[in-house]
Amino acid sequence: MRIITDKDQLSSPGSKIWNLRKEGIPVRVNDSSFLMHHKFVIVDEKILINGSFNWTYQAITGNKENVIITDDISVTSLFKAEFQRLWDEFYKPLTQEEENQISLRQSRPPLKKQDFS
Repeated sequence: MRIITDKDQLSSPGSKIWNLRKEGIPVRVNDSSFLMHHKFVIVDEKILINGSFNWTYQAITGNKENVIITDDISVTSLFKAEFQRLWDEFYKPLTQEEENQISLRQSRPPLKKQDFS
């Protein structure tokens, strides 16, 4: 499992990014001023889950969302390639100052550089 998120999600209330990192899940962060607006999952390299669904409690219990699940390799392979492109693009780990600011907001200890895969 690997996760890409935007910087805002690191300190968003209810975000589980810290829990996932703590458990050793590699996470990369888009630190640009543009949102990481993709919402997709690839399961076992062959099943794509994609749509407007935000993977939040609100999305599950109240929002009007759409989700498509497919194992069509012609579609899934495009998303796998996009994920890898983004993974390579967002290699840069957060600075120590950024980690500390986020940790203060989250009331959690700062991560070490090696926590970013």
